[in-house]
Amino acid sequence: MEPCRNRGQVVLRCESVLTQYLEGAGFVSDALVPESFQIERQGTPIKFPLATLRDYGDPLVKVKALKGDSLDDLAEVDSYLERENPELASILPRFPRD
Repeated sequence: MEPCRNRGQVVLRCESVLTQYLEGAGFVSDALVPESFQIERQGTPIKFPLATLRDYGDPLVKVKALKGDSLDDLAEVDSYLERENPELASILPRFPRD
């Protein structure tokens, strides 16, 4: 595999190819967050870490969302993680807030 220069290349060369491979082997893929979420909020789920964690049980937190690329209140995200998953909250870096 050739090195990827940006996120778009990673998606095209790695994520999409891996998904096709796994589906060809009989696995089924789907989105954790329904498409209606993006339509209602006019944004991708990545920008709403609190909503996806709380409402959909999203097991992932994108660091870029915690750096300020979030449309959720980051103090609420911090509070939620500290309450619901203190172990995760303890290892996440704290980013400067505006």
